[in-house]
Amino acid sequence: MFAAPTFNRRITPLAVIMFWEVFLNTVLALLVMSSVTAHDRIVLYGGCIVFPYLCIFLFAGYAADHCAKRVILILVKLFELFVYLAGAFFLSRFPDSVFLTGALLCLISFKTAFFMPALYGILPETFPEQELSQAAGRISGVFFLGIALTFPVLELYRWISRDGLANGLIISGIFAFVGLVAAFLVIPSVSAIQKKRELAYKRKNTVAVGMREVFRTPSLLLTSLGDGFFLAVGAALLYLIWAVLLQPKAGGAGTGLRVTMMIPVLGMALGCRLAGRFSRKKIELGLIPIGAFLVALALPLAALFHGEPTVFTLTIPRLYTDTIQFYIPAMFYLLLAGIGGGLFIIPLRAYFLHRVHPEATGAATAVNSVLGFTLLFLVCGVIMRLIPLPYVESAHRISPYTVIIYLGVIVFLVTLFPCGSSPISRCGSSSLRRGIPFTGQRSAGRKTFRNGAVSCCFPITSPLSTVS
Repeated sequence: MFAAPTFNRRITPLAVIMFWEVFLNTVLALLVMSSVTAHDRIVLYGGCIVFPYLCIFLFAGYAADHCAKRVILILVKLFELFVYLAGAFFLSRFPDSVFLTGALLCLISFKTAFFMPALYGILPETFPEQELSQAAGRISGVFFLGIALTFPVLELYRWISRDGLANGLIISGIFAFVGLVAAFLVIPSVSAIQKKRELAYKRKNTVAVGMREVFRTPSLLLTSLGDGFFLAVGAALLYLIWAVLLQPKAGGAGTGLRVTMMIPVLGMALGCRLAGRFSRKKIELGLIPIGAFLVALALPLAALFHGEPTVFTLTIPRLYTDTIQFYIPAMFYLLLAGIGGGLFIIPLRAYFLHRVHPEATGAATAVNSVLGFTLLFLVCGVIMRLIPLPYVESAHRISPYTVIIYLGVIVFLVTLFPCGSSPISRCGSSSLRRGIPFTGQRSAGRKTFRNGAVSCCFPITSPLSTVS
């Protein structure tokens, strides 16, 4: 009789797949977008990244619910490897082809639409309720780690691709092969619809099923909006860092800019990892106000007390020379803000995956992604309108530092307002530490959610006083 796979055996292949998925996607997008200056070309490539994902997400959610998710992950990784190698072959012959570059971005966006619902959908099937927060923390941690590491690696990719994008795609193809091997090592799982075919729904009903899940209870809707809101705040923060460091007095963009933008994303990775560790055997909603408080405190500190710049020269003989400028205190505060963001989103994601019906996880994840994209575009659109690039200081224009302070205040208010309308004051610190106990039965867990007495950040109830 074989022993059950350990947690590390189950999570490691999924974490490896997620890391290389996010890392390679981000590197390709930044490499292409940073190589063009024409506005129409930027808009074209941006559309190639976004629109295929939005157009195919519904079918991707349907496939994730009705097919074996491990099989989807393997097929996605096979397709990714083919796309990188084919792209390297054709772009080596036509290095300046706008059509081939746009097609490459479209295909990568297309396969990502299938990847996300399958990977997040496999978590509740692979991990019991007691391990769901820890698994979500590990997966989200490597997600943000993959994004963060693209900033320092981008310069190396640029040097490799100095004669054309094809050389960089070959390197990406090697890494994609590592992801493919990891996909074959994923522990097989069986979806709810595979177990019980009468739970299946029609493809045309995917939107209705996903919307019904997300809007089924106020707590699920607010969980989805909270996750999207925090990602939008993070994206807006990166844009504001870009705006501040691109000022003429800052000496222009360079390694200092990329490292500074990497810091809050690294903080998010660390915060997600810590949230998973702090949430062992429970979904710890008590981490939500702690994370929000860190963000609300750290962002104004980063804007008001960023300190004096530290400048030094980095030289790699015959390869690279750059003058780097850091604001050390600001980087520390941005790291704290990132950690707070990680502590905030992991309980929300674990709660969402736990609460949606198993047969509709893919559809709900797809709809959740669209809500997140919508919030991100709205928040970033407002920020870009207030702080257009290139930013020039003016007495009649709002400062990026002021907007960063406002972001901290908004995070605090968004967190505080729902708490004021809920009986959180009735909860002691010992109750917060208990989190959400698990009964081993999903229906019983849902009942305790509905009957809970405490709301932490959003009005998400937790059975802190109703379950012994």
